[in-house]
Amino acid sequence: MAKTGTTAPNAVHLTRRDALIASLAGLAGLHLPSQAFALVDSPPVLAKPVTMRLGLFKGAYTAAFEDVPAILAATNLKLEIADFVRYADARTALTTGSLDVATISVGDLLIALNQGADGIVALAGVAGSPRFMVVRNGVTVEKWEDLKGKRIGIAPGSSTWFQFTGKMKDLGIPFDSFTSVNIQGAGSNFLIALKRNDIDVALTWEPFESEPIVDGYGYWPKLDYSDSVAVGGETGLIACTKAFIGANSDAVRLLLWAFLKSEASLRGDKAKFAEVVARYTGATPAVSALIADKIKLGGVITMPQLQAYAKAFYELGTFKKDVSGEVGAHLDTSFVKSVST
Repeated sequence: MAKTGTTAPNAVHLTRRDALIASLAGLAGLHLPSQAFALVDSPPVLAKPVTMRLGLFKGAYTAAFEDVPAILAATNLKLEIADFVRYADARTALTTGSLDVATISVGDLLIALNQGADGIVALAGVAGSPRFMVVRNGVTVEKWEDLKGKRIGIAPGSSTWFQFTGKMKDLGIPFDSFTSVNIQGAGSNFLIALKRNDIDVALTWEPFESEPIVDGYGYWPKLDYSDSVAVGGETGLIACTKAFIGANSDAVRLLLWAFLKSEASLRGDKAKFAEVVARYTGATPAVSALIADKIKLGGVITMPQLQAYAKAFYELGTFKKDVSGEVGAHLDTSFVKSVST
């Protein structure tokens, strides 16, 4: 399940958080002693028990959450965790009040605003990664133009779809130059379609982006679609409901502290990160090692990027309204800043 959030126009930049081991003076709301509180120390304890309904997308980008329950075991913050195979399902649960906090995609925040659900706030990004389409063996894709005439499996409205569409916009490649095959549900459904030769190319997510490479029935053409002007490379968000933030801001801060602590322990240790990815997603050790070598932990979201994202997909007709002017009220970097330096 999931919880809430607030606002701030500043950029969230979490890619250099080894230095966040410094002082957590911003955690004063948790009644910490005056001395510096570093990530290597024991966690702070909430003054009274709080239950948080946390929804987690079980993809490799959010794998740093794997160790968060153990980190929070003696803090008075009880997590009721619900697992999701898609960001979109976690978004629905968050916007309907079934969760207090959830991992969703950047696009999900904009979709929610377009649907009139303005009760959630993005607090932090999670990770960046190059994004490679998976091409079935026997099909040749060496350059972007080679997509012409191919059958491409996509998940409409997913973070992957937004990133790919943003790249196509940059390159000026029309969607009608290839055949889009809509695939719903888990990433494993894309791999089934790829093995059956129902599609030539799969636009999926980790661990399903790496699995065909390790298992030998697909390849990456090394055409990265994570760097479009409109979308950028952020692979997910931690979002919270405004209501939960209003009632439990200390608990929200503590969750982010635990997440950053977990992430910091993994950033410089690829072997450990691979082991956590394997536990979190169920991927094999070989697949997890490939993922750990590719994903860069530490999220980056900025207000200009959110605004560009919203405006571009309004102009493309994906969104019915341009929410670039209101998205500023749905990004709150203050919690991350209070636990990082």
